[in-house]
Amino acid sequence: GLDAVRDFVDVDDVAAAVLAAATGPAPVHGVLNVGSGAAVSARELVGTLVDVAGARVRIVEDGGGSARSADVPWQQADISAAVTACGWRPRTPLAVSLAGLWQQVSRPLARRGWWCRPTSIRRWRRRTGRRSRPWPHKCGW
Repeated sequence: GLDAVRDFVDVDDVAAAVLAAATGPAPVHGVLNVGSGAAVSARELVGTLVDVAGARVRIVEDGGGSARSADVPWQQADISAAVTACGWRPRTPLAVSLAGLWQQVSRPLARRGWWCRPTSIRRWRRRTGRRSRPWPHKCGW
Protein backbone atom coordinates (compact mmCIF):
# COMPACT_ATOMS: atom_id res chain seq x y z
CA GLY A 1 0.00 0.00 0.00
CA LEU A 2 0.86 3.63 0.25
CA ASP A 3 1.28 3.72 4.04
CA ALA A 4 5.09 3.91 4.00
CA VAL A 5 6.46 7.26 5.17
CA ARG A 6 9.71 8.58 3.75
CA ASP A 7 11.81 11.73 3.57
CA PHE A 8 11.91 13.02 -0.02
CA VAL A 9 14.43 15.70 -0.98
CA ASP A 10 15.03 17.60 -4.22
CA VAL A 11 18.24 16.80 -6.07
CA ASP A 12 19.16 20.51 -6.17
CA ASP A 13 18.98 20.57 -2.37
CA VAL A 14 21.26 17.52 -2.19
CA ALA A 15 23.77 19.22 -4.51
CA ALA A 16 23.64 22.38 -2.37
CA ALA A 17 24.31 20.30 0.77
CA VAL A 18 27.34 18.62 -0.82
CA LEU A 19 28.64 21.99 -1.98
CA ALA A 20 28.13 23.53 1.48
CA ALA A 21 29.98 20.63 3.13
CA ALA A 22 32.85 20.74 0.62
CA THR A 23 33.37 24.50 0.60
CA GLY A 24 32.58 25.44 4.19
CA PRO A 25 35.08 27.34 6.34
CA ALA A 26 35.86 24.30 8.50
CA PRO A 27 36.20 20.61 7.59
CA VAL A 28 33.11 18.55 8.25
CA HIS A 29 33.61 15.43 10.37
CA GLY A 30 31.20 12.59 10.83
CA VAL A 31 28.01 11.77 8.99
CA LEU A 32 25.63 14.42 7.75
CA ASN A 33 22.12 13.33 6.90
CA VAL A 34 20.73 15.16 3.89
CA GLY A 35 16.98 15.16 3.45
CA SER A 36 14.00 17.44 3.63
CA GLY A 37 13.61 16.85 7.36
CA ALA A 38 9.91 16.13 6.78
CA ALA A 39 8.20 12.76 6.73
CA VAL A 40 5.76 12.30 3.83
CA SER A 41 3.56 9.28 3.22
CA ALA A 42 3.72 7.56 -0.16
CA ARG A 43 -0.02 8.26 -0.39
CA GLU A 44 0.60 12.00 -0.04
CA LEU A 45 3.45 11.82 -2.57
CA VAL A 46 1.22 10.10 -5.15
CA GLY A 47 -1.62 12.55 -4.48
CA THR A 48 0.71 15.52 -4.96
CA LEU A 49 2.08 14.08 -8.19
CA VAL A 50 -1.46 13.50 -9.50
CA ASP A 51 -2.35 17.12 -8.63
CA VAL A 52 0.82 18.46 -10.25
CA ALA A 53 0.15 16.44 -13.41
CA GLY A 54 -3.41 17.73 -13.56
CA ALA A 55 -4.65 14.18 -13.91
CA ARG A 56 -8.26 13.40 -13.17
CA VAL A 57 -7.79 9.91 -11.83
CA ARG A 58 -8.83 7.90 -8.85
CA ILE A 59 -5.95 6.43 -6.87
CA VAL A 60 -6.56 2.76 -6.24
CA GLU A 61 -4.51 0.89 -3.68
CA ASP A 62 -4.30 -2.84 -4.04
CA GLY A 63 -1.92 -5.22 -2.38
CA GLY A 64 0.14 -4.67 0.69
CA GLY A 65 3.15 -3.02 -0.91
CA SER A 66 6.67 -4.32 -0.96
CA ALA A 67 8.17 -6.31 1.89
CA ARG A 68 10.93 -3.72 2.06
CA SER A 69 8.42 -0.96 2.85
CA ALA A 70 6.80 -3.10 5.53
CA ASP A 71 10.15 -3.65 7.26
CA VAL A 72 10.68 0.08 7.79
CA PRO A 73 7.32 1.85 7.76
CA TRP A 74 8.68 5.30 8.67
CA GLN A 75 11.90 7.17 7.80
CA GLN A 76 12.76 10.81 8.28
CA ALA A 77 16.22 12.36 8.05
CA ASP A 78 17.58 14.22 11.06
CA ILE A 79 19.24 17.14 9.28
CA SER A 80 20.31 18.98 12.42
CA ALA A 81 24.02 18.08 11.97
CA ALA A 82 24.01 19.42 8.39
CA VAL A 83 22.31 22.60 9.56
CA THR A 84 24.82 23.07 12.38
CA ALA A 85 27.99 22.10 10.48
CA CYS A 86 27.27 23.74 7.13
CA GLY A 87 24.40 26.14 7.66
CA TRP A 88 22.53 24.18 4.96
CA ARG A 89 18.77 23.78 4.85
CA PRO A 90 16.60 22.32 2.10
CA ARG A 91 14.81 25.01 0.13
CA THR A 92 12.60 23.18 -2.36
CA PRO A 93 9.12 22.10 -1.23
CA LEU A 94 8.01 18.65 -2.37
CA ALA A 95 5.24 20.00 -4.63
CA VAL A 96 7.70 22.31 -6.41
CA SER A 97 10.16 19.45 -6.87
CA LEU A 98 7.45 17.17 -8.28
CA ALA A 99 6.19 19.94 -10.57
CA GLY A 100 9.70 20.33 -12.00
CA LEU A 101 10.01 16.59 -12.42
CA TRP A 102 6.64 16.37 -14.16
CA GLN A 103 7.54 19.25 -16.46
CA GLN A 104 10.80 17.57 -17.47
CA VAL A 105 9.13 14.22 -18.10
CA SER A 106 6.00 15.45 -19.86
CA ARG A 107 7.59 18.04 -22.15
CA PRO A 108 9.29 15.57 -24.54
CA LEU A 109 6.12 13.45 -24.76
CA ALA A 110 3.92 16.47 -25.47
CA ARG A 111 6.38 17.89 -27.98
CA ARG A 112 6.44 14.64 -29.93
CA GLY A 113 2.69 14.11 -29.58
CA TRP A 114 3.47 10.62 -28.32
CA TRP A 115 -0.06 9.65 -27.28
CA CYS A 116 -1.65 11.12 -30.39
CA ARG A 117 0.25 8.94 -32.85
CA PRO A 118 -1.85 6.07 -34.22
CA THR A 119 1.06 3.61 -33.88
CA SER A 120 1.49 4.53 -30.21
CA ILE A 121 -2.24 4.08 -29.61
CA ARG A 122 -2.25 0.69 -31.35
CA ARG A 123 0.84 -0.43 -29.40
CA TRP A 124 -0.78 0.68 -26.11
CA ARG A 125 -4.00 -1.17 -26.96
CA ARG A 126 -2.11 -4.38 -27.76
CA ARG A 127 -0.03 -4.16 -24.58
CA THR A 128 -2.94 -3.43 -22.23
CA GLY A 129 -5.86 -5.07 -24.01
CA ARG A 130 -7.90 -1.87 -23.50
CA ARG A 131 -9.75 0.12 -26.11
CA SER A 132 -9.67 3.49 -24.35
CA ARG A 133 -7.38 5.14 -21.86
CA PRO A 134 -8.49 5.53 -18.24
CA TRP A 135 -7.45 9.20 -18.25
CA PRO A 136 -8.37 12.15 -20.54
CA HIS A 137 -5.99 13.50 -23.15
CA LYS A 138 -5.89 16.78 -25.03
CA CYS A 139 -6.32 15.06 -28.40
CA GLY A 140 -9.70 13.70 -27.30
CA TRP A 141 -8.72 10.05 -27.48
